[in-house]
Amino acid sequence: MGPKLRKKILIVGSSILFTIFTIQLTGFNILRDDEDSMKFTNIALPSTNGKFRTFVPSKGDHKRNLLHASKQGKEEIGFDSKDTRRTLQDIRTADDIKGHPRLGDETSLKQDAFQGIRNVTVAMTTKLQFENMFPSLLEEEKCPLCYGTTNCDQIYAGNISFHVGSVNLSEPHAIKGTWGDRRIVGKRLVSREMFQRLEKIICNQSQVDVKKSCEVNAAATNSWMSKGFALNRVHKLHQEVYENHLIAISATTCASPDFYDDLKQLYGVSRWRTGIASTEMAILAATLALDPEPALLKFFRHIPPLQPYFSEYLGECGRVILTEPSGKPLVSYLKASWKHRVDISLKILKMIEDFHNSSDKWLVLLLDFTYENFVLTSEGQLKVVNLSGIVIVDKDQTSTTPDMNPHLNNRTDVCNEDCLNTFVKQLQTEPDTHCREVPRHVEFMYMMACHSLLSDLMTTKYERFFQPLDTPRKHHPGGLLHDAPYEVDSMLSDLLYECVFEGQPGRRMHSVRVLKRLLNIIKRGFSYTFAADKTSL
Repeated sequence: MGPKLRKKILIVGSSILFTIFTIQLTGFNILRDDEDSMKFTNIALPSTNGKFRTFVPSKGDHKRNLLHASKQGKEEIGFDSKDTRRTLQDIRTADDIKGHPRLGDETSLKQDAFQGIRNVTVAMTTKLQFENMFPSLLEEEKCPLCYGTTNCDQIYAGNISFHVGSVNLSEPHAIKGTWGDRRIVGKRLVSREMFQRLEKIICNQSQVDVKKSCEVNAAATNSWMSKGFALNRVHKLHQEVYENHLIAISATTCASPDFYDDLKQLYGVSRWRTGIASTEMAILAATLALDPEPALLKFFRHIPPLQPYFSEYLGECGRVILTEPSGKPLVSYLKASWKHRVDISLKILKMIEDFHNSSDKWLVLLLDFTYENFVLTSEGQLKVVNLSGIVIVDKDQTSTTPDMNPHLNNRTDVCNEDCLNTFVKQLQTEPDTHCREVPRHVEFMYMMACHSLLSDLMTTKYERFFQPLDTPRKHHPGGLLHDAPYEVDSMLSDLLYECVFEGQPGRRMHSVRVLKRLLNIIKRGFSYTFAADKTSL
């Protein structure tokens, strides 16, 4: 070995020893932090001042020093002070384990040193991302302008973890995670802009001195949102937040007193203490004003015929809710076998039937029939993903006259795009008058399902309902019932067309009944010729 090579190895070795000393010192300090943190248990209740609550990032805060984290928090993100020593020990003993295969290889020594430093850097960076980003993700300090705090202690204790990377808080998004051995999904349902609009509205109504900053949590707690009459104003607040867009049609549009009473019970709001401020009431009002999905998921848990169509609700912390994983997107089944697509189409039609007929008390009107709004679980259960466009109607509050029955052919005029579009706008502008007419318009759901999900006809695929004429046409992936067998293709095309564009009053519902019968015969394995012969318009 020449003098030059020995000199280079000596330099590299010195660098490695210096790095080892520095990182070992860092590991010792972090370990000491672990021991200190165990002396002060962070129970992470909503009122806690624990270490995860002491830092709320703002713009330009990315260069702040690391905050201390509890031992559980480090373990959840895969970082522990022992990782530093373990990584360096791997470098020191690599040659011993492998019998010195690379002794004297200058390049290999450098690669080992750089890899060790890289591993430690990744661990430290993950810890930094966790501490800087996680409070911003939850925003628990903004409660009661949030979805609640029932699972905050589980998150801060490290029992619930998320696979977080770079998160864009300006847009709604879902984050995969785990709760013990169970896979979960954390959702921020609306953008930060929507939350900020709500904060601005509440702060303006609280008449805070313009020279002082508004504490949104205190403003909400002391506002009308925490009072017993808050739900009487929440639909108007929802429209103000969304500035009267079509999405302003939601669960609050046709909400009845019985519906609100059920929600109060689910949120632990006393129906008797109407004059006393209630944090639970403020949380419920904020939820309904922003996105009613958490409240609806709780509500549907107690309606057995409807519960299977929605994800299981697991809780929330701040502005993030926790649910079970949804399933596989419906659009991914477009290339499935013909009989599998027939089965899925029947499930869609059955879901609509259950929405308006399975409960004696409640009717569900779904407005969003895009592929993105549906998934199938591994068990084959169809589920709705986005609940923001769902209207809940109390059947006791609707008209019982025969013309309200969608199955009776007693209308004198056809009802296609203009008719149904007018009705949707009336629901938005005059809900008190037109909510009682919802049962007559449940065929809206069949029309949209045939148009957006089932039909592959050129005449229906590129007709975009409820959009201005100058709206650019988006690519439509096609209908589930594409490439039908020759024997049933003509009849199926006629049924789907009549489902979208009825030619006579009441023909849409008639075509839906015949369509169900045809698909059921096909599903049972009868010949296509038999199915065509036994089905008629």
